[in-house]
Amino acid sequence: MLDRPRQLALLVATVAVLVPCMATRAADLELLVSSRQVYVGVPFQIQLVITNAREYEMRRHLGIEGLRQLRPPQASTRTLTINRRTTHTVTLTYEVIADAEGEISIPAITMILDGQEQSTAPARIVAGEIPRGPADATQLFLEVRSAHDTYFLGQTIELTLEIWLLPYHDDQHVVRFNHQAMFEQIGIRISQWGVFAGTLDEVQVQEILHKDAEGVQRAYFVYTTKRTISPHQAGSIAFDDIRVIVDYPTRIRRARSIFGGRYETAASRKIAATVNRAPIVVEKPPAEGRPPSFAGAVGTFDFTVTAKPREVAVGDPITLTLVIVDRSALPTDLALLKPPPLATDTTLTQDFRVSGDPPAGLVDGSRKTFTQSIRAMNAEVAAVPAIPFSYFDPKTRRYVTVSAAPISLRVHPAATLNDAQIVGGDGTSQQALTELDEVAGGILANYTGADLLLSSHAFAFTWGNGLALAIGPLAFGVVAAGRHRVRRVRSDGGHARRRRARREALRRLAQASESPDHEANLAAAAVSEYVADRCNLPAGALTTTEVLERLAAGGVAAEVLADVETLLADCEQHRYAGAMGGKANSIAERARRCLDRLERERLR
Repeated sequence: MLDRPRQLALLVATVAVLVPCMATRAADLELLVSSRQVYVGVPFQIQLVITNAREYEMRRHLGIEGLRQLRPPQASTRTLTINRRTTHTVTLTYEVIADAEGEISIPAITMILDGQEQSTAPARIVAGEIPRGPADATQLFLEVRSAHDTYFLGQTIELTLEIWLLPYHDDQHVVRFNHQAMFEQIGIRISQWGVFAGTLDEVQVQEILHKDAEGVQRAYFVYTTKRTISPHQAGSIAFDDIRVIVDYPTRIRRARSIFGGRYETAASRKIAATVNRAPIVVEKPPAEGRPPSFAGAVGTFDFTVTAKPREVAVGDPITLTLVIVDRSALPTDLALLKPPPLATDTTLTQDFRVSGDPPAGLVDGSRKTFTQSIRAMNAEVAAVPAIPFSYFDPKTRRYVTVSAAPISLRVHPAATLNDAQIVGGDGTSQQALTELDEVAGGILANYTGADLLLSSHAFAFTWGNGLALAIGPLAFGVVAAGRHRVRRVRSDGGHARRRRARREALRRLAQASESPDHEANLAAAAVSEYVADRCNLPAGALTTTEVLERLAAGGVAAEVLADVETLLADCEQHRYAGAMGGKANSIAERARRCLDRLERERLR
């Protein structure tokens, strides 16, 4: 037994240990904004920080007036224990964007934490345009080019966007960013591309000399992308919704990594540019001189017609096949092309009935095929008349009508029935061609006898019988295995990512082989995304250091790790300094070998 003083001391020590651990702090909700000064069109983050809440209701949309939420929130958790006090934090990160200048009020945001309402304090932010310095117009400007300023409705328009970007120079380190490094400074995701949205995967680049606003000759990287459009209505096409944002470097430093000879951006500022050109005008083809057979086709076309069958009776269907071939300089959107209006062609409808609505047609490359049924109304019809097709030629600004050659037919009179051939007529009915033979004994002539009913046949087991019995259990097993696999994939998203990691990486490497200028960058991205997929890490490019740390932690062999490290170093050097000798030409193949070796490693 312990004496009383020692019992009291033990009790005090126990309470000192347990009380901090048992102390319960109330749940708390806090609002954080990445910046109180934001720029129009540039995404920024709003965070809701939930502290010490056992339960909470997910808020998927903020619904703040003046802000546009780009995607559902990303949730992250953290548990921190200090002096035996544990704090559990959940952070919901919302990516939003301001569409107009002005002050934006963020009201108090309410959530249910542990069954009780909690609200954040209101906040205010200011949205403004990206400030333009005197050098911005020299560093970045845009051009949209087209062959003409006026087009006709139905005509294909080819547009070219040119991004003129002045390369960054650093005299201290004697470094000039190459075209690939400068392209990475363009905010593809935060810029507004208008009609060029989705075309940035196919960008061409060249270096061009150009005089700036001060008359100084400078070398620019010009990134171009093309887009063809077919307007569906007359009007104008403006380009004021195109706004390109570039994170232009102002200072660089040697990268703080295990590799030497590489640089990273130490400071930068955002610059933006818009398109300064008049809208393109889209007009309807003129009404003057418009032929009746015109159905909206604009361009240059060939037209042929065939008919089957060519020997029919009056009223039998004849299938006309109308083929329109596009010969325009720019491919026409054949999905919008309509057939000639046969139902209103008087030379055709005076001898034929045109059935049904105008067909939709089938597009095959530069060819569109329509089928239409017609029926001859009398036996005197000798041919399908010449069918006209009209289109408007935008080059000559005139209507052109081409006609298919007439198609000869043989039309017979329709077969008729006399009264004697009609059931119920006054003629005498003919004798039946066939009669049923009467069986002697009538229905009693069936086989009878208990022996027939009780007779049995011996059952012999064969491979066919065994297979028939086994099909059911085998099918059940296959279905059960398939459902188990589906449930596993649905419940474990990382399993699907790991399975397709190598396939996705090889797809990116195939793009690298087709784009020598981007080979090093695509190869590095393929390796880093492969590691992210294998380790089930959040989507997005990993840094070189993170890739190597993750592979080392996963127990990858030192030799494989060294190969990956050398590969990424060469990719980084090529990214900033351009190709070195012939080394870059083998980067994609080296990356493929690294992926094959990593595939055989079992990452822990």
